[in-house]
Amino acid sequence: MKYFIISGDYSGQMKASKLIKNISLEDSNAFFYVYGSNEMKGKNVKILYDFKHLKFMGFIDIFFKIFKIFSVLKKCKSDLIETKPDLLILIDFGGFNLPISKFAFAQKIKTVYFIPPKVWAWNEKRIKILKKNIRNLIVIFKFEYDYFKEKGLNVHYFGNPDIEEILEKTPISIREINKIALLPGSRQKEINNSLPIFEELASKNSNLNFEIAGIESLKYEFINKPNNLTIKINETHLLLKTCQFAYIFSGTASFEAAILETPHVVCFRTNIFNYLIARALIKVKYIALPNLILDKMIVKEFIQNQFVLENLNNFSKYSYYKNDYIKKNIDNFKTIKNIEYQVDSSKKIASKIVFIAKND
Repeated sequence: MKYFIISGDYSGQMKASKLIKNISLEDSNAFFYVYGSNEMKGKNVKILYDFKHLKFMGFIDIFFKIFKIFSVLKKCKSDLIETKPDLLILIDFGGFNLPISKFAFAQKIKTVYFIPPKVWAWNEKRIKILKKNIRNLIVIFKFEYDYFKEKGLNVHYFGNPDIEEILEKTPISIREINKIALLPGSRQKEINNSLPIFEELASKNSNLNFEIAGIESLKYEFINKPNNLTIKINETHLLLKTCQFAYIFSGTASFEAAILETPHVVCFRTNIFNYLIARALIKVKYIALPNLILDKMIVKEFIQNQFVLENLNNFSKYSYYKNDYIKKNIDNFKTIKNIEYQVDSSKKIASKIVFIAKND
């Protein structure tokens, strides 16, 4: 079977890589055409476009890169017609994938949306696009399954595949005294926004050891890096498992920290124009996934003007075993794990996708 996968950001591309491996186990004749990353290449994978050439973050970025986006959309539509896939797999990246879903429907290309857009958070009108153009949605959070089911969409949920991967690949470790993890984001602009404050936090706390969870393809530039601040490349899960506490920029990585039972706070800041637009559009109360899953504030969020040294510094003084915030974090994280974990989640998702390709 021929599969066409579109995944535009780093986290989605990591999920796509794992999905390719699992589909290949289910379908020995599988071949993949990919709009994603050159890092996803393999013997049965052909990269048609590397999204590193089309990086954007926030509403303002989209405005300035709109002509480039239209150009890549046009190329993608042409490639879909030329390759004639048995199944189109869309992964997140709604700004690009929703227009493609319309085109695929018009061309009678069978499509599944794995990790659909967060219409429950903003722009719920996109539900109409999903209803009309997508026959199968696959979600990775229970609250999303309940939401889409209530809206009348054909949605499937097999637990969260990130959990088994995190638990399988992270060795059993002990928490290291005075070790603090810093997760500055998975996009360059996020890192540019968060790193100066994280650097200042480390400078003000010379008695603690701060370690940045780095990504190999991104740049980390410092103003005056203190001796107690280091970078660990591609060791995020191990770092979260061995630290006493974490500061996490944006909400997605917060879920990984929750699965590893790592107490943390979530931070976020963008330019004022993106923030004002987002505040007008987004209707959910929280940005951190643990808070969204349990629908209550269990992880403290410092957003925009609250993302300042004074607020962060209050948490650097916490005693890991005695503090009430720490204990409540860990108790709630255990609850989240019980809600979202299912055995063989990745294999079940791949099996469903292959079944759809062959039968649906």
